[in-house]
Amino acid sequence: MKWKNQGHEFDELCKYMKETSKLYFYGCTDAAKSIFKQTEWILRVSDIDDIDIVFVDRDIEKQNAGFCGRQVISPEKLFNELPSKNGLVILCTSEKSIPSIENEFAKKNIQRRIQAYSMYEFYRYLSIFLYSKYNIKYFHAVDIFVHTNCNLNCKDCFIQTFRGVRISADIDKLKRTIDELFEKVDFVGIVFLGIGDGFAGGKPMEFAIEYINNKYSDKFMTIELVTNGTIFPSKSLIDIMKKAKIDIVLDDYRENVELAQKNFEQIGNVLKENGIKMAELRRDYWYQSDFGDFNIDKSDVEMSKRYYLCVNGAKGFPFIGYGNKNKMYSCVMQTINSYLNLFDEQEQDGMDFNNSDFLTLNEFLLGFSSSGYLSACKKCAGMFEGVGLNHVPVAVQIEK
Repeated sequence: MKWKNQGHEFDELCKYMKETSKLYFYGCTDAAKSIFKQTEWILRVSDIDDIDIVFVDRDIEKQNAGFCGRQVISPEKLFNELPSKNGLVILCTSEKSIPSIENEFAKKNIQRRIQAYSMYEFYRYLSIFLYSKYNIKYFHAVDIFVHTNCNLNCKDCFIQTFRGVRISADIDKLKRTIDELFEKVDFVGIVFLGIGDGFAGGKPMEFAIEYINNKYSDKFMTIELVTNGTIFPSKSLIDIMKKAKIDIVLDDYRENVELAQKNFEQIGNVLKENGIKMAELRRDYWYQSDFGDFNIDKSDVEMSKRYYLCVNGAKGFPFIGYGNKNKMYSCVMQTINSYLNLFDEQEQDGMDFNNSDFLTLNEFLLGFSSSGYLSACKKCAGMFEGVGLNHVPVAVQIEK
């Protein structure tokens, strides 16, 4: 969407949120646990004790038992008390059930993106809530550039490692990026160290994990590394991870990657034996990635709407430290173009991270820009848009 009043697009929302006293997590589901955990964490470390948190579910047994140590109330009670609490509702149900819930909410005059949010939306809007009510600067996640290294050559890799660009951050610049981040914000939920494989980052990766944990351990919840299940972590990396607040995501590519068939289970065992937190992740499909290989011919109005739907459907968060400029990006595709150089970057495609005010940065992350969309949008099928995208097998290798 085009900026109409930069820095003030959320004035109405901020006014509402200043009076919020209760958060409602709608649905006692496994999916709710992660966002509840992060919300509970940031309220605790920020010493916020005037916000009540409850879950909402129709199931009588769940209402009697509670969930995640919290009270579970009925939807009817939610509807009755929401106006007096200036409450925020986070929809934690399945994607299929959200439209019917939204219809019910509309009949009760519960407004989307004012009172009610999807889980992915609330991760981002939590930043606006904390800033407007408590003047706390918080990002639920940040991706800091460390390297682009990977040993695989996946056909539809969305960060396009098949293009052969392998670069690592200069450690002095990496240190500056980390310091600038934690000088700008009060807290970060998850720190991603991107954008290549988590176990292929060498010395810059080891430095980043150790430095962030040693200097800023009270300002973030966890570091998250994603690895492809083929690379064994070095002994020096293991020693650093054992002492760090870190979670490893072990992608399961065994269906199509021979090296993963050989190494995946052993890598998992190494992490477990060293007490390093990990979770295995198996995807049923990827989206086809042909970013940069075509042009989309749509009007500015159509492109603006398309980008807004795309970025609000994504798990969007700041990407910093990429390229040679002090820019914050909102989109992974625009981010990778900063070093792939598939097309010319425009000023509107990123924000000056150090010199932009916090609300303006959040407006940008939630789809506002001077033109209403990014240069990358003309080159992208919209991999987070969720409409008309081709599903392809996971991690199919290109023959070298």
